[in-house]
Amino acid sequence: MPDRETQFDGLLHGTGLFPDARVPVHTGRHRLTGNVPGHSHDFLEIALVVSGQGRHLTAASGRPLAPGDVIVLRPGPWHSYVDCTRLTVVNCCFGTELLRADLAWIRTEPAVNHLLWGGPSAPGNAGVFGFRLDAEHHTRCLSLLGELAAAAGHDGPIGRIGVLGRLAVFLDALAAAAPQAPAPSSQADAPSAHPLVLGAVRLLESNLAQAWTPARLAAELAVSAGHLTRMFTNHIGLPPMAYLARARAESAAALLRSTTQPVARVGATVGWPDPNYFSRRFRTHYGLSPTAYRAAGSAPSGPGGEPGRGPSGHST
Repeated sequence: MPDRETQFDGLLHGTGLFPDARVPVHTGRHRLTGNVPGHSHDFLEIALVVSGQGRHLTAASGRPLAPGDVIVLRPGPWHSYVDCTRLTVVNCCFGTELLRADLAWIRTEPAVNHLLWGGPSAPGNAGVFGFRLDAEHHTRCLSLLGELAAAAGHDGPIGRIGVLGRLAVFLDALAAAAPQAPAPSSQADAPSAHPLVLGAVRLLESNLAQAWTPARLAAELAVSAGHLTRMFTNHIGLPPMAYLARARAESAAALLRSTTQPVARVGATVGWPDPNYFSRRFRTHYGLSPTAYRAAGSAPSGPGGEPGRGPSGHST
């Protein structure tokens, strides 16, 4: 996996990262020196630190980096790397559409569900989940990323199957080594897979602006609201309306960074038409108001974690 030189200009789009791809998956090896301007993206990213040192900054916090560190980023949150000294990072990026289609089944795996959804959305994490692997698991995950990169270079349907399979194996290995959420108090309603939960997820994500309530969502699926809430919470780790709030916040973050739409219009687009309510809910997820989030993402981050006037156009 060769080193890459990548320009960061505020927002990275999956349409540019996965051009004409059979499957929206990308792997890369990046050498970072100095400061990398703050940026965000509309896809999910997992980064593994291989060597060197630096600091990773988000809207919520900053943390030093060292070999073995892992960063999981949901779509939306802005982040940057600062004070980098020969920092080498290997990353895996993939479109969220995979998690709604080809890999939808992994949502029923508790460890992977926590890695990609529960950990980043835990209180104070603002869409970013960071932890450190021991040497054995770090080596294993890097090896699996190498296999994934090799599979992504093949053409044809077998190549697609190979990429999806290796991505699933990588996520499973990484999830097994990540800090886990407390086990649910009851597994009575948590079979290995259930189409009801995935159907509810598809309904919510396909129409964020809908005035959803537990009763309305349950009626669409022809079940009781109580049963749906229990099933959804056991599988996803959040009740349906909390999941919807997170999906709305992530969609709003992408719109704030990728468009010049007024903040109020962004809120209405994702289902929060009251500007004050939109601001409160967005702040709950990202730690910043929508206006402050947009302003923070428009400039690189300084070494102290606050938006700054760093070196524009710096490449990794």
